[in-house]
Parts: sequence; structure tokens; C-alpha cells
Amino acid sequence: MLRLISILFIVGISAATAQPVIKNMAPADYQMESLQKMYGSKKQFIKELELQSLIALSYYPELKNTSITFMPAHKESTGKTTMTFFSFLHKEDRHYIIYINTNRASTGVLLSDASFNAQVGVIGHELAHIVSFQKKGLVQILSWGLAYTVSKNKRRKIERGTDETLIQHHLGWQLYDWSNFILHHSSANKKYMDFRETYYLLPEEILSRISSY
Repeated sequence: MLRLISILFIVGISAATAQPVIKNMAPADYQMESLQKMYGSKKQFIKELELQSLIALSYYPELKNTSITFMPAHKESTGKTTMTFFSFLHKEDRHYIIYINTNRASTGVLLSDASFNAQVGVIGHELAHIVSFQKKGLVQILSWGLAYTVSKNKRRKIERGTDETLIQHHLGWQLYDWSNFILHHSSANKKYMDFRETYYLLPEEILSRISSY
């Protein structure tokens, strides 16, 4: 109890999400069963990442009743978010899929290499994409996809804006741990590190934004 009171006193409480801003999350501080009851509805998890996913979801109350499936897959990035085909047509009943890369050859690093705290940050970033998608109709989704694919500047703006959403949802420290790990402490290949540096917020930028929330 004293430890919890100390955390809340030091980091404060997020008025937007009713969740504490915690610098370093640890699995021992959370109860899977409780989180599952509150945030597990309409969700399918990767077993090894279930707790991390539930914690990240707890910072996105607007996604509580959203259908989301987490799946392992061979991807060119650590995480990728999309939706089922029919979801494009039904804005009010969409089913999203978050892919987590399992192909080390593509990036040189896997999510499992990172700390628990950083893993929450990666999942939180993908959830931030869903928050953006939820607001878009079919035409907007198609326009978004085209811009993301053909324009490096638009893609950079989208990914950095998604990082901003994550920070606004008070998972900035988790994002910082992931970015810092990839760029300074991981076995990520040069292609992936260049990709991260080009399109996403850098560790120092994340820190400057954390101080604003």
C-alpha cells in the first residue's frame, strides 16, 4: 500500500485515463485476472504478451469494447496494425489486428528482447493507431493508407503523431524505454534503426514531451 501511495504521489494521476503515470512498470505490480475482467472483452491475446497488452489497454478506455486480435507474424517492423476486410465498411463494428513481428531477420531484434516496460510501450503505440482509425470513415481510411504508403513525409507525420497520442495517454516512459533500447542497446540492424530514426520520435524528443504531461 505504501509503495502504491508513493507511486501516485511521485508521478500523479492521469485525469484523462484515470491511470497512473508510471516510469517503470513491472509484472509483479499487476493482477492479470483483474485486468482481464476490465479490459479483456472482445480481445484475443498472444499468451506471452497478454499482461503487457492488458496494461496498455487500461490506458485506452475508449477501446474497452473494441474487437482486437493480437497475432504473431513475420513483419518488417516490430508491430503493425490493420483491420479485417469487412471492417473497412462498418465503422461502428470494426475488428482490428495487431501483428507482432517474430522474424528476427527482418529487424535484427524482437519485442521479447526488450524490457517489460518497453513491451508495453510498443503495444501502446499500436493501440494509438486504432484510436486514430476509430475516427475515420472508409474514404478517410483509404486516403490514410495511400498517404502512408507513397509519401515518406506523411508516414513520418503519422508515426510521430501516433507516438504523441501514446504520450498523451501517459505511456511516454514506456515509449522512451523502447526507443532508447532500439537505438542504443539492441541488436537491431542498421536498416531498422534508420527506419526508427526517420519516422518516429527520438528518445530526447520523447523526454521533452513527457515533461508536458
